[in-house]
Amino acid sequence: MRTSLKTTLILAVAATAGIMLSNVAEKATSSQEVSPEVHEAFQKWTMTNTRLYGTPSEQNYRLNVFAQNYKAVEDLKNKVSH
Repeated sequence: MRTSLKTTLILAVAATAGIMLSNVAEKATSSQEVSPEVHEAFQKWTMTNTRLYGTPSEQNYRLNVFAQNYKAVEDLKNKVSH
């Protein structure tokens, strides 16, 4: 009986986490537009690193995260001189 209760709790936590990720992804999809340059870099990165996303909203969320990181790297390149 303990095993089934433990399994049920794990599944409940996983389902809740999935719902939370889905809500975050939906908010992120409409928050910003991504330039063609960043979109192309993201596609190249996903193919190079064999990344597949389960839903379009998750892919859009990941694209927006990638775009934020891409911008941070570009800003850092512009600030730092070697």
